[in-house]
Amino acid sequence: MDLKRLAAAMGLRDSRRFEEAAKEFGLMAMETAEPEWKSNLLMTEHGCYCSLGRLDEAERVLEAMRGIKTDHVAIEMSREFSEACFFVQKGEAKRGLDTFESILARFGEPLGTIEFRYLYEDIQQRRGAVLANLGQYDQALVILREAESFRFDRIEDQQSVHLFIGICNRGRLDRSSSVDCLAHMHRGSRTEGFLGPRLVNPPGQA
Repeated sequence: MDLKRLAAAMGLRDSRRFEEAAKEFGLMAMETAEPEWKSNLLMTEHGCYCSLGRLDEAERVLEAMRGIKTDHVAIEMSREFSEACFFVQKGEAKRGLDTFESILARFGEPLGTIEFRYLYEDIQQRRGAVLANLGQYDQALVILREAESFRFDRIEDQQSVHLFIGICNRGRLDRSSSVDCLAHMHRGSRTEGFLGPRLVNPPGQA
């Protein structure tokens, strides 16, 4: 592997020149036969296309990544993490959530080490956000409350956790208010006519 060329490609990515970076990572992946290097290069190419929002190309690279088998735990975890993030970006939130949870189940031991703590924290932040967006506020809050204790490299990530905690709290409040409103309507229906039962009971029931 030409490390100078790799560093130059990483520089393109870090300066947000994603299209140029994607092409360079793709070329380097084609030129190497080493499974670990090929996986890493394709993973980075995939990430560039995701950043560009070019999901068809990102999926094409993802398929190539799936065809490479390695015994390297870090690479396998990172590949599955890339898949989960891709599903969420594509709008398949439940599939992404299932993939995040599969990673936690399959790789619980390495994710519990200091070496991979960063990946565990990233997964948890994303799980919390996905659950919040799916309206599963109670489950999301358990994870997001844990995420409050994480050490953040970027203030934006910490702010995102607080934002989703606020969304969950607001969602729970709205849900509670809706239940209280329906209960009030149901109580009122006993003395105030037929509107209450018609609104509270499912269609076809008295």
